[in-house]
Amino acid sequence: MPTGKKQATIVEIARIANTSTATVSRVLSGTDYPVSDALREAVKKAAKEMNYVPNAIGQSLKIGKSRDIGVIIPNFTNPFYMQMIAGIESVCRKEGYNPIFCSSNNESAREISSIELLRKKCVEGLILSSIHKSAKELQAALRLHKHVVLFDQEATLDTCDYVSFDFESGGFLAVDYLLKHGHRRIAFLTAPLENRASRFALYRGCQRAISQWEGQAHCELISTEVQVEDYKAWEYENGRLLAREFLKLSPLPTAVFVYNDVTAIGVMSQLAADGVKIPEDVSVMGFDNIITAEYTTPPLTTVSQPAFDTGAMATRIILDKIMGTNMANCRINLQPQLIERKSVKNLNDVMEGDC
Repeated sequence: MPTGKKQATIVEIARIANTSTATVSRVLSGTDYPVSDALREAVKKAAKEMNYVPNAIGQSLKIGKSRDIGVIIPNFTNPFYMQMIAGIESVCRKEGYNPIFCSSNNESAREISSIELLRKKCVEGLILSSIHKSAKELQAALRLHKHVVLFDQEATLDTCDYVSFDFESGGFLAVDYLLKHGHRRIAFLTAPLENRASRFALYRGCQRAISQWEGQAHCELISTEVQVEDYKAWEYENGRLLAREFLKLSPLPTAVFVYNDVTAIGVMSQLAADGVKIPEDVSVMGFDNIITAEYTTPPLTTVSQPAFDTGAMATRIILDKIMGTNMANCRINLQPQLIERKSVKNLNDVMEGDC
């Protein structure tokens, strides 16, 4: 049988502090109810000596606040989202709030059920990286959440605050870099465009960069979605599949731009397995700048999204709304930064050497 000590109650604390249970409750819940400094200290001392642990649910019911923030992201396996989570958690902890994390596993139905689950848990705010295709259905699911911030994706709901990223500029920056390094036949490797607005935006950026060359450059779109039992490996395995589809092209493009770094690492793995040297035979450009990107062979040139800052900003916005310090609509669109490493070959150097 369990032999652990019985948890202390406010009745016992009231007895030791020689006061009422109502006063103990008010002191420990941090209300402004007038209590003498001496009595307040006596209650806190008794609670500390008895290792009293307050019931969080009970406190939430009393004060009408849970101090919980709901967070829904597409998955827990991509390091990009782990960096976002770190940003969210850093602000929550500093302000005394508790983040509750859910993963949609890139499934619309699971995303909607998570939104409902967090509502039932009475979270005070919701931070969401949505994969839902229907803005109307998403709006309906969010209607009972008072404070919502969308992040990571292009904003699709006018009623929500958001911290987004200029994906089109990111796509332009990546392909423009490849073009300036002498590449004229480029492939954009991605999961299906229709599943996320950000992928369409990246592709628009690709096309805008290509259009500058007035028919002298071309971007081939390759889109696949691998079916795997283990979702943890989905993005990596999709990269391997994309690489196999890429190798069917003839003539082979000299460079690929991959829609995220995890998938790019899968592409690099498959190319290496097929004897294709990077960047000697094919250059590879990623997107996200996850922590592991600098440790690939060769280190991956990529476009950086400030994942930690995105998570922190989204959390700051939601807490400002909860606390009532800033109720104005907030729309932040972060800008891309190119991170140059060793996975892109400069073909201009080759052409100059041939002259």
